[in-house]
Amino acid sequence: MSKPFRDRNPVIIGAVSLLVIAMLVAVAFKAGSLPIIGSGTKYYADFSEIGGLKVDDPVRIAGVRVGKVDSIALASGTTCTGLKDAPDTCVVVGFQMKGAPAIGNASYADIKIQTILGQMYLDVRSEERRVGKECRSR
Repeated sequence: MSKPFRDRNPVIIGAVSLLVIAMLVAVAFKAGSLPIIGSGTKYYADFSEIGGLKVDDPVRIAGVRVGKVDSIALASGTTCTGLKDAPDTCVVVGFQMKGAPAIGNASYADIKIQTILGQMYLDVRSEERRVGKECRSR
């Protein structure tokens, strides 16, 4: 038989309650990285320079926001061979798209100005117009 709730040790009940609340808060903050709820497919594009593009800037297809930039890193060597004149170093921009059509490796990305104040966004297009930098998934 179980004890009534009043007869249980309040310290243990409080500790278990705090632990459950802490776990729920941690899951809420990391919900974007969970596979089911997650942020979508991750792609990468190489650029010789990125201007004012920052992490968390929007990614758009045909003007519709479909994701965000989630990493910006310098790269060198064979990573940069797809760029014009194959520089020794380049900038690799990682971005995720959720609920957008699969773009595949034959798509291209450009960095464009979104506002008059200079906020940037990543514009992703299909292979029809070969302008910009090639996108790839990892």
